[in-house]
Amino acid sequence: MFRVTCGPVFHGTKIELQKWFLAISLILNKKKGLSSHQLTRDSDLNQKTAWYILTRIRVEMSQKGGALLQGIIEADETYIRGKPGKTNK
Repeated sequence: MFRVTCGPVFHGTKIELQKWFLAISLILNKKKGLSSHQLTRDSDLNQKTAWYILTRIRVEMSQKGGALLQGIIEADETYIRGKPGKTNK
Protein backbone atom coordinates (compact mmCIF):
# COMPACT_ATOMS: atom_id res chain seq x y z
CA MET A 1 0.00 0.00 0.00
CA PHE A 2 1.31 3.45 -0.93
CA ARG A 3 0.77 6.47 1.31
CA VAL A 4 2.05 9.98 1.00
CA THR A 5 3.43 9.92 4.53
CA CYS A 6 5.48 6.74 3.95
CA GLY A 7 9.19 7.43 4.25
CA PRO A 8 9.44 11.16 5.02
CA VAL A 9 9.94 12.77 8.38
CA PHE A 10 6.23 12.60 9.24
CA HIS A 11 6.00 8.82 8.84
CA GLY A 12 4.48 7.05 11.83
CA THR A 13 3.21 10.12 13.68
CA LYS A 14 -0.32 11.08 14.59
CA ILE A 15 0.37 14.78 14.12
CA GLU A 16 -1.57 16.40 11.28
CA LEU A 17 0.32 17.17 8.08
CA GLN A 18 -0.76 20.81 8.31
CA LYS A 19 1.09 21.11 11.63
CA TRP A 20 4.23 19.62 10.06
CA PHE A 21 4.08 21.97 7.08
CA LEU A 22 3.45 24.96 9.35
CA ALA A 23 6.50 24.04 11.44
CA ILE A 24 8.67 23.60 8.34
CA SER A 25 7.61 26.97 6.93
CA LEU A 26 8.21 28.72 10.26
CA ILE A 27 11.69 27.19 10.55
CA LEU A 28 12.60 28.25 7.03
CA ASN A 29 11.31 31.80 7.48
CA LYS A 30 13.03 32.54 10.80
CA LYS A 31 16.40 34.20 10.47
CA LYS A 32 17.90 33.01 13.76
CA GLY A 33 16.05 29.73 14.27
CA LEU A 34 12.91 28.72 16.09
CA SER A 35 12.47 27.44 19.63
CA SER A 36 9.91 24.88 20.68
CA HIS A 37 8.27 27.48 22.91
CA GLN A 38 7.84 29.85 19.95
CA LEU A 39 6.38 27.03 17.84
CA THR A 40 3.98 26.30 20.71
CA ARG A 41 2.80 29.91 20.65
CA ASP A 42 2.50 29.98 16.85
CA SER A 43 0.55 26.72 16.50
CA ASP A 44 -1.91 24.57 18.44
CA LEU A 45 0.71 22.22 19.89
CA ASN A 46 1.99 21.57 23.35
CA GLN A 47 5.68 22.17 24.08
CA LYS A 48 6.75 18.50 24.02
CA THR A 49 5.12 17.93 20.63
CA ALA A 50 6.69 21.10 19.25
CA TRP A 51 10.11 19.96 20.51
CA TYR A 52 9.59 16.54 18.89
CA ILE A 53 8.66 18.10 15.54
CA LEU A 54 11.62 20.50 15.60
CA THR A 55 14.04 17.71 16.49
CA ARG A 56 12.82 15.47 13.66
CA ILE A 57 12.99 18.30 11.12
CA ARG A 58 16.50 19.34 12.21
CA VAL A 59 17.78 15.77 11.97
CA GLU A 60 16.34 15.41 8.47
CA MET A 61 17.82 18.73 7.38
CA SER A 62 21.27 17.80 8.67
CA GLN A 63 21.25 14.37 6.99
CA LYS A 64 19.90 15.33 3.58
CA GLY A 65 21.33 18.82 3.16
CA GLY A 66 24.95 17.78 2.63
CA ALA A 67 25.57 19.85 -0.50
CA LEU A 68 27.88 22.81 0.06
CA LEU A 69 27.52 26.01 -1.92
CA GLN A 70 30.30 26.82 -4.38
CA GLY A 71 31.13 29.68 -6.70
CA ILE A 72 29.55 33.12 -6.64
CA ILE A 73 26.43 33.37 -4.46
CA GLU A 74 24.10 36.36 -4.54
CA ALA A 75 21.54 37.10 -1.86
CA ASP A 76 18.80 39.72 -1.96
CA GLU A 77 18.38 40.95 1.58
CA THR A 78 19.13 44.23 3.29
CA TYR A 79 19.33 45.01 6.98
CA ILE A 80 19.57 48.70 7.84
CA ARG A 81 19.71 49.79 11.45
CA GLY A 82 19.79 53.15 13.11
CA LYS A 83 17.83 56.28 13.61
CA PRO A 84 17.15 58.58 10.68
CA GLY A 85 19.60 61.46 10.47
CA LYS A 86 18.81 65.16 10.75
CA THR A 87 17.34 66.68 7.63
CA ASN A 88 18.32 70.05 6.21
CA LYS A 89 15.54 72.60 5.97
